[in-house]
Amino acid sequence: MRKFIQLRIVINSTLLALVILFGFSCKPDTGNTIDRTSANQSIPPIEEDYHDSKHKWGFVDRQGDLVISAAYDDARSFKNGMAVVRSRAKWGFIDLKGNEIIEPKYKGAWNFSEGLARVMNFEGKMGFIDRTGKTIIPFAFDDASDFADGMAKIRTNRGVGYIDMQGKELIKPQFQNGWDFESGLARVQMGGRYGMIDTSGTFVISPEFQKISYPSQQLFRVKQSNKYGFINAQQQTIIDLIFDETKDFNEGIAPVRIDKEMWLIDMEGKPIGNEKYDQIWYAGEGRWAVARDGKHGFVNSDGTIVVPLKYSLVYSFSEGRAGYQENELWGFMDLNGEKITPAHFGLVWDFKDGYARAFFRSGIGLIDKNGDLAIPPAFIDIRDYSEGMARVQPKP
Repeated sequence: MRKFIQLRIVINSTLLALVILFGFSCKPDTGNTIDRTSANQSIPPIEEDYHDSKHKWGFVDRQGDLVISAAYDDARSFKNGMAVVRSRAKWGFIDLKGNEIIEPKYKGAWNFSEGLARVMNFEGKMGFIDRTGKTIIPFAFDDASDFADGMAKIRTNRGVGYIDMQGKELIKPQFQNGWDFESGLARVQMGGRYGMIDTSGTFVISPEFQKISYPSQQLFRVKQSNKYGFINAQQQTIIDLIFDETKDFNEGIAPVRIDKEMWLIDMEGKPIGNEKYDQIWYAGEGRWAVARDGKHGFVNSDGTIVVPLKYSLVYSFSEGRAGYQENELWGFMDLNGEKITPAHFGLVWDFKDGYARAFFRSGIGLIDKNGDLAIPPAFIDIRDYSEGMARVQPKP
């Protein structure tokens, strides 16, 4: 294994300045996960508010070679063979070879989903186009979300409703708010309360809850009278609403809290293990991150501590690796807590497609799952790989 030059970095004013400069633009990518808030993302300002970016965006391949020149003022990751790019105030689409497929002409544009892309014109209205740039659904909506399960949420002056892929109203606008359909269900708000509807618009969970989550392992997490619990699809209470906080079930286990103490329960509401913590969350791959008195570690599905609570912060696991913070620096561990790298990075991000971003003194680069340097830190910014390409801002 190639060894890193030992970067015994001391966090000083220079590194802090770099972290502040780049941190906001280096948040982990969401990949192909459902973004239930995508319709509410901030919209680009009017055209004259744009200026040429000092550092342009392009794309590198898996070897780190710049294969699409850094010519764009902004860019998004590839999805379904196309990426959204911005030139000055206008957004358009390119393919994996960098060819302009849909010219930049929109005030806002989002990735293709189920064959259609959501776009916004300079009058502030949203519509949908196909992969040739043809307008399929006219610009008639104040807000919209991407298509999911063949339906898209739209907002008009009548409220929130849902359309099909031809733009036909399937569920008339009537709700205060709504979210994407997942497995035939969508969360909606009506009269200040939340419930679930099916694809016909019929309530399957009546809108009587302060909060409701999408089902996890067939149970809905709900809040009523300021307490949380779980119900089933028949709206029967399965786990009493007695908790100050709950999180969704994963692998048959959910974290719960009463007052300042958190613990794990099974799907019958029975405690798992005897330990109580200040924080718990599902960390993926059979692990739950736990914290007590400012120190973090991990437990397994029976509540056994598998990584001692000794780290300042930890990330969730991705591809068998989790970031950990020690002495203000970051490294990676495996599922059993064995250190893959020492804590010598200014910042790290999750693994995706075999690589993780890491903040070196000289910039942001990528390491592989063994901790070896894969792509040198030759960039002001580099994002996660998607479809074999990563968007980057090369150094001048």
